[in-house]
Formats: sequence, C-alpha cells, structure tokens
Amino acid sequence: MQNGDHVMDALPHLTDLTAQSLIDGLRTLQPRLYSISSSPQKHPGEVPLTIGEMH
Repeated sequence: MQNGDHVMDALPHLTDLTAQSLIDGLRTLQPRLYSISSSPQKHPGEVPLTIGEMH
C-alpha cells in the first residue's frame, strides 16, 4: 500500500485476514474538536461550525 491508499483497496489481496486482526491493526481515532457543518459550495468564503456539548 502507498500513502493515501484506502484499507478497503487492500482487502481483496489479504485472503488470510480475519475481522479481528483487521480491527486490531487499525489505529485509534482521535476526537474531533470541531466539525465543518456545510460545504464551501453552499457558503462561499465562510466556514460554518456546528458546536455541541460533549459528555
């Protein structure tokens, strides 16, 4: 695999891969501190944010 390739692209070539070994090999997702809530095509020149309290 090369930088930028998706995991799904490699799956057909990994015939011995189990679901558990795939999950074990994935890195932990980092929390997002913010979210861009709409496309720049919808609001050119703006960056709308969606803000919510996380518990």
